Amino acid sequence: MTRGGPSGIRIGVHPLFLPLALASVLTGYWVELATLFGLVLVHELGHFAAARGFGWKVEEIRLFPFGGVMVTDAAAGAPFRQEAAVALAGPLQHVWMIGLAYCWRQWGWVSPEWCEFFVRANATLALFNLLPVSPLDGGRLVWAAVGAFTPFYRTIRRCAVFGAVVGAGLTAAALFGPWGVRVHAAMMGAFLFVENWKNYRSSIYRFWRFLAQRTEASVAFSRNGVPIAAFAVDGRRTVRETVKLFVKNKFHIIYVLDEKGITRRVFPEDRLIEELFSSKRPDRPLRDLPPKI
Repeated sequence: MTRGGPSGIRIGVHPLFLPLALASVLTGYWVELATLFGLVLVHELGHFAAARGFGWKVEEIRLFPFGGVMVTDAAAGAPFRQEAAVALAGPLQHVWMIGLAYCWRQWGWVSPEWCEFFVRANATLALFNLLPVSPLDGGRLVWAAVGAFTPFYRTIRRCAVFGAVVGAGLTAAALFGPWGVRVHAAMMGAFLFVENWKNYRSSIYRFWRFLAQRTEASVAFSRNGVPIAAFAVDGRRTVRETVKLFVKNKFHIIYVLDEKGITRRVFPEDRLIEELFSSKRPDRPLRDLPPKI
């Protein structure tokens, strides 16, 4: 279910909300569900405001019963400072909401029991989202930090594998642990597993989108300056294999060596990206790639 949101942004609500809402009404917990939904929405709007402040293009906000995900393409080429600020903008919303709850309690506007529930819900959402697992905010921080010096393709695959393992472990612990069945924790674990498995399956697609954005990023690189990453590869390495060594926020210079280790060609990264998208031979060896005329 998708609805229009602020500035035309799409806000998608997971179908699981409907049966959960019905169950909450039947059991008398609809106020708690509505409160959690509001907290998740404010959390995601914090991400949205920070992202738009940096000029990112936000495609959609997806709301789940226990969290949300902001979908954007800008993070693939954004500097670490921006990624960290956007990731932390969500959990930081819970700080002022906790302070507001204590003020309401002090003024007698809410009961101590509701205040305790509200504070606990905020703290739980903030701490859960800071776990170092994608697509949670802590996982986005780890992804941004690791991606600053690790090839993009390798980063998205390794983070997805780690997240899937953590999700599977959390689900197993919630269902078969000595403390008994924890349904909510099992749902969160299953969510993490599924999302990371999907990320792993779509890693090559995300990587191609990253490469496609490099053309636009080159304009910003020439205007603002960017670190250069130079590396040497064997001339038998293909174009497809070589671009998988590209790191975010760096402009790459590739030295092509022959069997004797002598430099035979030097290519800027845009030459390889052009060959990848325009040629029908992505597996062409670099030693056979002519210079750009």
